[in-house]
Amino acid sequence: MELELKHNTNDWTPVGEMGLIGLTQTEVSQAAGSLKLSYEPELDGAYQFDTSDTLLLRGRDAATDPWSMLFSGTVPASPERSFGVGCASDAAEALDAWDSLARIAFLISTFNASAFNKSHVILFRDADGNRMTTGEQIKAVLDYAITKSVDIQYITADLTAMDIAPPADEQSDLSCAEVVLKCMRWQADTFTRFDYSTTPPTLRFLTEADEETLSVGLADILASAGGLRIKRNDDKALQGVVIYYEIENQIIDGTTQEIQSDSHGATSGLNVLIHTVTLDGSYVANEDSSIDVTVTSWPSDWATNLAYVKALFPGNDDYLCSILAAGSSAGTAANYVTNGYQPGYNISAFTSEVWWDIEENWSIYPGGWFRRYPCSSPWNQSRTVR
Repeated sequence: MELELKHNTNDWTPVGEMGLIGLTQTEVSQAAGSLKLSYEPELDGAYQFDTSDTLLLRGRDAATDPWSMLFSGTVPASPERSFGVGCASDAAEALDAWDSLARIAFLISTFNASAFNKSHVILFRDADGNRMTTGEQIKAVLDYAITKSVDIQYITADLTAMDIAPPADEQSDLSCAEVVLKCMRWQADTFTRFDYSTTPPTLRFLTEADEETLSVGLADILASAGGLRIKRNDDKALQGVVIYYEIENQIIDGTTQEIQSDSHGATSGLNVLIHTVTLDGSYVANEDSSIDVTVTSWPSDWATNLAYVKALFPGNDDYLCSILAAGSSAGTAANYVTNGYQPGYNISAFTSEVWWDIEENWSIYPGGWFRRYPCSSPWNQSRTVR
C-alpha cells in the first residue's frame, strides 16, 4: 500500500522518503483519532513536527487506484525527544477534530435578551423548555463548536435518525465532546467515525446497517506489511439498565422526596448501567389574595349562611371550619357541627374585604365580623376584619 504525508502547506511526500521509524494511525468511535510519528533527529536539530502543525495522510493499494484520505489532524501538544544508548528519537502525535471538541466548553445563552453565557446547562431541553432528541442536542453542540472555529461538519440525516428523547439532564462545565458522549449513551446502536475525504472532515453518526461487511484473509494480513488486532468486548456487555427518578415535591411547610425507577434486565451487580434523573414534583401555592365581598341580604338562618359562604369560596369546603354558635362564650366549631342547625341572627348588609390563606380558615360571627384561625388551633392568630 502506498502512503503519502502532507505536512502543513508542503507537497505530498511518500512516507518512505521522510526518514520515519514509526507511523501508527488509530481510529476509535467516540474518541479522537490519532496519527503517531517517530523519527531520528539531529541531536541539536529542530523538531520536524511541532505544536499546531497540520498533518494529512492518504493511501492507495496500487498506482492506478485513486487516493483515499486516511487522516486529517493537528499536533496539539509539544513533541517529545528521548535519548537512549547511542541514539535519539522524536515522537509527535496529531489528533483529529474530536480533540478540539474535548477542549472547548459548551456554553449557552441564559436569556434571549442577554449576551451572558454560562456552562450550567439542561441537556435535552431547548431554550423554551421543549424536549430535544439526542440528535437535536448533538446538532446544537456541533453548531456551537463550529462558531468557535472547530474544523468540522456533519450530515443532518445522521442526526435526524437519532430520535430518542431522554429526560432532562442538568449538568455543569461540560466540554462539547462530553455532551456528545452523554447523548451517545442513549444511542447504544450508534457509533462515530470521521470521513477525512471532505473539507472540513465530516463527523458521521452511523449504525451497523450503514457499514459494509468485508472478508479479509488472515494469511493475506500476515503476508502484508500491515496488521490487524481483534478483541471481543464481552466485559462491556450490559446485563441491565436502571433509571432512578428523584422527585422533590414542594409543600407548604417544606419539601418531601420520593424515588421511582424503571429497569430492564439485572438491577444490580456487574455491568449494570445506573442513571439518575432529578425531577420537580408537585407543589402547593401558598399565596394570599384579597376578595371584596358585598353582602346585601343575608339569609335568616345559619345553615343557609354557611352554604352562602361556601358559594363565595367554591372548592374550599375542606378549608372552611364551621360557623361558631353565637351568644355563647363556650361556643366552638365542634358545637355547630354536632348540633347541625342554629337559628340565625339577621345580619345586616355590610361590605367586607376578606383575606384568604390556604393555611387559615374563617368563622363568621353575628354582627358582620370574622375570626381567622388555623384549623389545628382555633384561637391562635385571630384577627378581626372590617
